[in-house]
Amino acid sequence: MNNTRIRGLLVASAAALVLAGCGGGDDESSPVSDGGLTPVSTHVMPIVDSALFYVALEEGYFEDHGLDVSFEETLQGGAVTIPAVTSGESDFGFSNSPALITAYTNGLDLPIIADASASNGNPDRDTAGVVVAADSDIESIADLAGRQVAVNTLNSIQDTSIRAAVTEEGADPDTIEFAEVPFPDQIGAITNGDVEAGYMAEPFVTLAEDAGLRYLGSPHAVISPAQNISVFFTSRTFAEENPQIVEAFAAAISDAASLSQEDPDAVREVLSTYMDITPEVQAALVLPAFPESLTEDEIQFQIDLLAGESIIPESFPAADIIVVP
Repeated sequence: MNNTRIRGLLVASAAALVLAGCGGGDDESSPVSDGGLTPVSTHVMPIVDSALFYVALEEGYFEDHGLDVSFEETLQGGAVTIPAVTSGESDFGFSNSPALITAYTNGLDLPIIADASASNGNPDRDTAGVVVAADSDIESIADLAGRQVAVNTLNSIQDTSIRAAVTEEGADPDTIEFAEVPFPDQIGAITNGDVEAGYMAEPFVTLAEDAGLRYLGSPHAVISPAQNISVFFTSRTFAEENPQIVEAFAAAISDAASLSQEDPDAVREVLSTYMDITPEVQAALVLPAFPESLTEDEIQFQIDLLAGESIIPESFPAADIIVVP
């Protein structure tokens, strides 16, 4: 994938730019002040899975917990958010959990602080899944063996889950050829025949269906009905030096998750504030599950899955990569 193209997907938000001194490099802790808001910065993907972040912004939950949050958006996920947090450019980030687990085994200590989204458990129509051409002869997840499949980011939840689901269905995942294609480009790649299938997240699944493509199924629902999909994270240094800020950020996300349980329409309504979608797509797209608390068992499931696929050298305790505020 062309690095220039990846970087070109990174767009500045209308919020304030990252403020100096928030990267976790201070010698002393920076607790949330009693008299005002503490500035923090975040890198996030503007997709449905990150909705809790935008709900927390819209509902004022970050401010309720003493935070003034600025953010930048990228559609390339951990390929951008992980370097941003590692470098101190951002205090917090959003990513799929396998990307963070893989980074951890490569020496990057980026602890998970809050759940963001999970599979809704519906194999027929999850919030994310595999899409194919309407006339494709691919009829099941197992049929992906021997095909070229697009994923937004390699060695992430997308290809890992597909490989595990294909194995579960009795086919050989080693015959799949994965291609890294950003979500917005996958519809065209399938339509033009550049790839035979693509793993997409909402709203791109609904956009693909509107373009005449066919939803094949959810690899997540095949391997674990409540599989964690995405999380919020920080750096170990920032977490250790700023525990109160981390606690405040996680609490705001938890408040948003609680609202999503009580009023799913509140989540759906916020989607158009950060994504360029029509009212029809906004009404039709499928929401993920939004867990109110971090599920260590599901993170352990991801770690074991990655180890089983030899993407990481060996399994390790999920507690090693989780900071529970």
